[in-house]
Amino acid sequence: MKSIISFILLFTTIVLAVELPVLQTKTGEFKLGKKPYPQGTREKWIAAGRVFSAAPLISTPKRKSSGYADNSAGLPPVGNQGYEGSCVHWAGTYAVKTYYMKKNNPALDITSTSGQASPRFTYNLSNAGEDDGGWGHEPFEIFMRYGCPDLAQIPYIAGQYYFLPHVNDFVEGLYRRTIDYVWAWNWKPSTNEIEQLKLHLDNGGVASIALYANSSMSLWGSGDPPWVGSSCNYSDLNHMVCVCGYGPGWYKIMNSWGAGWGSNGFIIVDANYFENYFGDCMFPIEGSYSIVSNYVTLQIKHGRRSDIQSLIFDVNGTESWNFAPTPENLPKGTGTHYVDARSNLYLAIDLTFASWNYTNDNIILRAKDSVSGYAGTIDNCILKKKDKTFLSSDTPRNIPDNDGAYASVSINVIPEPGFVFLISFSLFFLYANKKY
Repeated sequence: MKSIISFILLFTTIVLAVELPVLQTKTGEFKLGKKPYPQGTREKWIAAGRVFSAAPLISTPKRKSSGYADNSAGLPPVGNQGYEGSCVHWAGTYAVKTYYMKKNNPALDITSTSGQASPRFTYNLSNAGEDDGGWGHEPFEIFMRYGCPDLAQIPYIAGQYYFLPHVNDFVEGLYRRTIDYVWAWNWKPSTNEIEQLKLHLDNGGVASIALYANSSMSLWGSGDPPWVGSSCNYSDLNHMVCVCGYGPGWYKIMNSWGAGWGSNGFIIVDANYFENYFGDCMFPIEGSYSIVSNYVTLQIKHGRRSDIQSLIFDVNGTESWNFAPTPENLPKGTGTHYVDARSNLYLAIDLTFASWNYTNDNIILRAKDSVSGYAGTIDNCILKKKDKTFLSSDTPRNIPDNDGAYASVSINVIPEPGFVFLISFSLFFLYANKKY
């Protein structure tokens, strides 16, 4: 029966797959992989508390923009997405995330792959194993869950869009988790929304943003006037780039078609065109990039990984991590899940800021299957707490097939006898020497 279901899913995927448009440029052919959102998606997600409409500190601008900003010096070298529909991740991950990695650590060498965020990590996690593009929010939702490893850890090799990252890839990037992200506007921004973007650029920020890429863009070169593209509708937006500056009558954009395209990989866009025909402007709200001292690695065996749509970690009775393991992609209402028929989940979860005790700790993992067709198993769950390793004795644990219930396993951290004695002796010493 399961083999029949697998065949039907595979056949459906092939039939429903939409061939991405391809643009011929002076430096080669590039797939245009930015998927359109249905009208109203941003408003629904904001109302549901899923995304910010503006960065909290500048949601109501207190001053006017300066009139000029150019943050391109903080970006990595212009990248090349090759013949894949991965532009969303070259904009949001390689350009934007690397930029904020550099802001967090000014000494970071962003000309080296060890200083660059990996678009292969975020694209492969969210594309269900198919090279069929993506939505603009995907990189930022992955940053909130897992951070992002660098390109040295998980390189971008052409055509390898189908494999899933390993646990070690997650572990390397955990400390780069973000807090949340901003969807500044979707289409036809208000004057206030434009002002907020300019203030964001003034304050040393960059953002990913979508445009309608066509032949006129492919031919633009250094020395040409600011680019004015074709009039378009919101549903026509097909390519994602990084906006990094603005000035009188123009905006500066970094593309992902290599340094040989445009002006060393950049394009200057007419301000009026940008403000009327660019959409889905997004950027992350970064975290502290603190060292990860406590984290969990886990393996869930499952025939269709996207069926696991709820994963919760409680530490000492307090909920510490609660996400769907993969981003909610198809934007209906507050989001539904893209079917990912690849098998298994191999993850690492940062629990550094959970409510830890000095002595006993109890960690509970809960996982729920939300789609009929396959059952699964929590195969292992391992806690790394500082320099100690603790294994769950509850694994393997079956995950029922869409019965509404959570499967759970726990890890109990019991300190070594010497540690308990040391704590007890210290408390006794403090009590004995207490001054009245």
